[in-house]
Amino acid sequence: VKTFALLAAAKVDVRLNSPLDSGTVLQAVVAELASFLRKSNKPLRQASLQALKVIVTCHTASLTPADYDAVLGEMPPLLTDADLHVAHLTLVLATAVVQRSPTTVVPKLADTIVPKALLLMSSGLLQGYALRSLLDFFAALVSQDTPPLDFGGLTSRLLELTSSEAVARSRHALGILSQAVAVCAAHSPQPPQRSGMVENFISQLQGGKIAAHGKVFALLCIGEIGQRADLSQHAPLLEAIVRVFDDNSEEFKSAAAFALGNVAAGNLPFYLPQLLSHTEAGKHEYLMLAALKELTVSSTAKLAAFAEQMLPCFFGFAEREEAGVRNVAAACVGRLAAAAPAVVLPALEARLAAPSPLARAVAVTSLRFTLNEPGVILPSSVAKKFLDAIRDEDLKVSEDLFNRMPPGPARTHE
Repeated sequence: VKTFALLAAAKVDVRLNSPLDSGTVLQAVVAELASFLRKSNKPLRQASLQALKVIVTCHTASLTPADYDAVLGEMPPLLTDADLHVAHLTLVLATAVVQRSPTTVVPKLADTIVPKALLLMSSGLLQGYALRSLLDFFAALVSQDTPPLDFGGLTSRLLELTSSEAVARSRHALGILSQAVAVCAAHSPQPPQRSGMVENFISQLQGGKIAAHGKVFALLCIGEIGQRADLSQHAPLLEAIVRVFDDNSEEFKSAAAFALGNVAAGNLPFYLPQLLSHTEAGKHEYLMLAALKELTVSSTAKLAAFAEQMLPCFFGFAEREEAGVRNVAAACVGRLAAAAPAVVLPALEARLAAPSPLARAVAVTSLRFTLNEPGVILPSSVAKKFLDAIRDEDLKVSEDLFNRMPPGPARTHE
């Protein structure tokens, strides 16, 4: 199987289209690989899925609808959480098939692979590569704009899942479902469709007559869409989200903070000044801090230009008595330091010598978060002062150094 995968990917003509009694060599290989998907041998199934993906990618023109049917017929049983790696490879193959032969294949998926993919979304085990492959599959379907799995058809099936009791009870399932809806909105070839969906979610928040899990779902969807697209043209959006902060439900408040931070990540120049202004006003300041934390997670690559603007806000929380608040502020500063080391590291180095033990402790914790970011190298002067915190007379500082150190050695210039 691996040999045929290499042959299919070869840059030279290896005559896979040589005729046989029925079809070609390539078609015979596809039929055999499709039959291997029924085998109990896991490595054989994995190798067959990978080989089929290469063949579909490199030899689309040589395959007939019957060849695709043979493969598609064997794929649905593999889309389960019993083996998420096999499910991941199956979804990668399905995405390749959709991208290479949409007109032939997409209409056939509505009653075969898509129902199994939707069922997989309700699994509490779905994560990692399998989840990313599932989202890529939905993105490929929507991008083709082929009924019945165009934007309207697919999103309606996704939204129907919110009526399921199992999905409604699970924040994990609602989170995955919101990501799928957002991916469809972001990849829709017709932007007005995305705008209409966002307006619908805003009206749900403003209307008030909505089930509890529906309100959480609307907020999660707004956040996921905002992370992938600029929503600044929706004027009522910010006010609709902030109003949720007045609700008594902590679940609603948490979902609103997630939504606000991710929407802001989609257009930092527009939204960040408004978030900082709301934070400085003092009302809902902890929820606004949580929103800013979501922002730093979602837009790490874009933060460098805004580091000086954000630092005073985070340092303002550094000396609060609540340890949880200080830790959130430290996480934000740590990510800022990874994005803009020239701006943030000197400020942290200075705070390592601050009179307040809480300020010093937050500086140490911030550097821990910085070290956890990939590719970060601390200047030797900062690393020395960081490690010298072991001698700090206040246990809050020295304990933070040991209790919160990242795994492995610190990366420094020395």
